[in-house]
Amino acid sequence: MKKTSRVLAILLALALIVGMGPFSTKDVSAATDESYMLEASGAATAGVPIEATFTMQSSGVAQFAIAVATQCNVTYSFRNSAGETVYGPKTFLESDSQWSSTGSYPAFAFAVNVPQGTYTISVTFDVDQLAYAVLGQPDLTSTPTPTPKLAPTIDSKTLTITKGFKDQIKILNAGGARITYKSSNAKVAAVNSKGKVTAKKKGTATITVKTSTGFTIPCKVIVKDNVYTVRKVAVSALPAGSFGVNVYKMSYDKKGNLVLKARMLNNRGYKAKYLKNFKITVKNGKGKKIGVYSAKKLTINLKSGKSKAYTFKIKKSKLKIKKTQDLRNASYPKSTGKYYYTYR
Repeated sequence: MKKTSRVLAILLALALIVGMGPFSTKDVSAATDESYMLEASGAATAGVPIEATFTMQSSGVAQFAIAVATQCNVTYSFRNSAGETVYGPKTFLESDSQWSSTGSYPAFAFAVNVPQGTYTISVTFDVDQLAYAVLGQPDLTSTPTPTPKLAPTIDSKTLTITKGFKDQIKILNAGGARITYKSSNAKVAAVNSKGKVTAKKKGTATITVKTSTGFTIPCKVIVKDNVYTVRKVAVSALPAGSFGVNVYKMSYDKKGNLVLKARMLNNRGYKAKYLKNFKITVKNGKGKKIGVYSAKKLTINLKSGKSKAYTFKIKKSKLKIKKTQDLRNASYPKSTGKYYYTYR
């Protein structure tokens, strides 16, 4: 920022003309014999923003200057026509060495790279001002700073998809470029012209995304089997005095039945004899119920400190959702029931 900048020179000339009286647009025109993109003046109360709207006819550098009756801390910012703050807030301190002391009114100037559009400048002083003036004008002598174009990217460089299911490669910052997709192994992961990937079989493939503007972006695709798995829980991991059911694997069999592999865990301190009204509820990743395994009475005869393996099957005809679900992303099965014990 230079004290000799064109806008600052205008303000200093204005300050000399009006002396101690308030600034006005008429005074500006008289001092410079031209109009400005932004002209605002008057009196201001400390802490209360004054606002003025201006239009930048084309993108480029604009010079702004603010003059006050009393040198102080000045906070300013710009909003676009959507009400979004696009510059600032910035605070020009009372102690800043860039204040100009020429003339009756202290003033300072600053330059901003402003895209084409309509904006509102908001200015707040930390002391009352008997008079202030704000001017703004495109700097026709400056070369606008070009806005760098962002290289296109994808939302995820790695996709993990369950066999038989699909996912979408999403392109960011494409800028209207034509996009093509190609799979390194369509037998593992196939992709269509819109970037939708279909998982065919377990394995790994790379989808190469190319733009007509010359960018190439790889996306790694990992296809996993449609199986729900979690680690097996040790009996000792249960709190003392408790009994649990650990469903560690779920999958569909060839007939479409849902098969659950589970372990009963007894850390109760007594022998668990049987369970009444036993249920295991399985839900998909969206929380919708896939199916329920139930038994009015399940005999277990399990000593304390021991575990026992079970296989439960929910027939396809009993499933709440008949269409194959993504079990790999299913929610953890919830079990309920009342346990009965003996001391021996």
